[in-house]
Amino acid sequence: MIKNFKNNKLTESILSGGTAIAVIAGIGIIATPARAGQLGWSDGTSDFFDDVNPVAGDIFSVTFSPDSLGGLAAVFSASDEFAPFFDTPELIALTPPPTGNFEFVTGLDPVDGIFQEFQYELTNDLVFNFDTDGNENASGNEVLLTIGAGSTFQGEFNENPPGGSNPLGVEFESLEIASVIVTTGDQTFSLGNPNFPVDELTFQFGDIPSQSGGEYNGLVSVTTRDFPQPNPQEPTTVPEPASILGLLAVGGLGVAMKRKKQSKQPPV
Repeated sequence: MIKNFKNNKLTESILSGGTAIAVIAGIGIIATPARAGQLGWSDGTSDFFDDVNPVAGDIFSVTFSPDSLGGLAAVFSASDEFAPFFDTPELIALTPPPTGNFEFVTGLDPVDGIFQEFQYELTNDLVFNFDTDGNENASGNEVLLTIGAGSTFQGEFNENPPGGSNPLGVEFESLEIASVIVTTGDQTFSLGNPNFPVDELTFQFGDIPSQSGGEYNGLVSVTTRDFPQPNPQEPTTVPEPASILGLLAVGGLGVAMKRKKQSKQPPV
């Protein structure tokens, strides 16, 4: 760090005979305030109820915001970091509509009101590309969110009616997220990133066989941490060596004249 000589005790002593002159204006350091952001979105899914058979080796696929339902996600929340990219509420195309593949992991003990409970694992990266400029690739006007392969989801069949023998529908909710990467233009957030972390991600989806298609919703929160940056309001000024010597000489002369004046004062 470069010291600011304007507040240096040695400089104040040398220039005590006149107006203080800064020899070097140092570079100030300021802390950038933390910024947070939250993005929430939802829409329909492809039918997948009949494909879920929670036994060893079972695999099923779900397409989110499929073309058959319009291929649009409803963005209902976009604050701070996400605000420049969305005018909420807004319908945004997902290009291409993302598809997740899920593989059975284990069965779980069901609680009251649950017909059957189980756990599945996402076997591919689930990529949501919120297309705001008609370009499938991420750009300065787009938001890209990727839920990493290996993330686990807890699923359940609901009873119909309670105590009955047939499931009403199936629901899944994120359990453990292996990784998540969020790109907002040229800024990237991720789990474990000290300066640009993803703080939270929740993702749910479900399907009822009596309806056409299922539903899903997601919510992600990110933060930009505090970190020091140079203060542009304090420019760096480094005088020539001769100028510094001249300032020191003037300062020394001021001190010498003050002492000489004091020595001429008559004794009390």
